[in-house]
Amino acid sequence: MGKHAKTLALLEVAREVLAATHPMTVRQVYYQLVSRQSHRKQPWPVSGRV
Repeated sequence: MGKHAKTLALLEVAREVLAATHPMTVRQVYYQLVSRQSHRKQPWPVSGRV
């Protein structure tokens, strides 16, 4: 999976997080993404992209 595809996947998950719980701060979204990353087999580098 290329960098572009990883970024699009991360954005899709961020949209899902925001759709489930709105409004959220950037910090809250970041923590949700990190939490979801730890449950995936192929984690994406959240900290470098948010």
